[in-house]
Amino acid sequence: MKSTLIFSQRLLGIITYFVWQNLAGQIYIVPAGMRSMGLGGVSVALEDGFSLFNNPSAMPLLDHSGVSFAVQNRFSISDLNIFQGAGHFKLNSNQHLGIGLTSMGIEGFSENHLTAGYGFKIINPFSIGVRLNLTHYQLAERGSLFIPHADIGARYAVSQVFAVSMMYFNPLQIRRIRAYDEYFPGGIGLGFSHGVGSNLRLYAEISKVERSPLQYRFGIEWKWVERLWIRSGYSHTNSAFSLGLGVAWKSLMANISFMHMALPGGASGVDFSYKW
Repeated sequence: MKSTLIFSQRLLGIITYFVWQNLAGQIYIVPAGMRSMGLGGVSVALEDGFSLFNNPSAMPLLDHSGVSFAVQNRFSISDLNIFQGAGHFKLNSNQHLGIGLTSMGIEGFSENHLTAGYGFKIINPFSIGVRLNLTHYQLAERGSLFIPHADIGARYAVSQVFAVSMMYFNPLQIRRIRAYDEYFPGGIGLGFSHGVGSNLRLYAEISKVERSPLQYRFGIEWKWVERLWIRSGYSHTNSAFSLGLGVAWKSLMANISFMHMALPGGASGVDFSYKW
């Protein structure tokens, strides 16, 4: 019993440090969806059902409405999962709305986000997006707090095969409550995608968040057969390597991915999307 208690206390301490020093307020910088995980965490440059979380400027590039759900285990601990659900709704050929919920927690800690987003295609190669977030933190040692904040994104298709995307996280630099004496982090991410032929696409991403080092991510996606995708990627953060698989059938899409990290060891997950 004593050893179990000591382990639990140490585990909570590690999670607390990791979350508050590296992920606090950054759940949207942590990639959403298993396609992203399979590509080494590349997210800003992606266009899919999780674009509300990854980059809302990609939503108007989708030619459909849809709903998506994902679950991932981030620390190879059964009690600590991330759940994500999002819906995006096509208003017309140039505008999309999105709404989503993200939840992460373990005993003594929880982090939840309610998100609403809007994407608008200004001209055919250029689109912008904004999302409004309401974040709730609950930590045993510090109590709970609610934080509203916003992020903006943009995407420009340089050509039919090459595109540049950007996310600016928390541009208003909203603070947490004074008792925490910390900023709610701001940051920026740049993503690049390049098509090689009709079945291969390359991705790269660089991001910088307050109080965190520069991060690099790379991914490759290969359309093996008509409805089957194979993915792999690398993130220099924690020396993470990833593998992923995507399968489509009519209006359904499923992705499964695994990422191996130096610390805390690994993450895996699955997602499902339905479009109409």
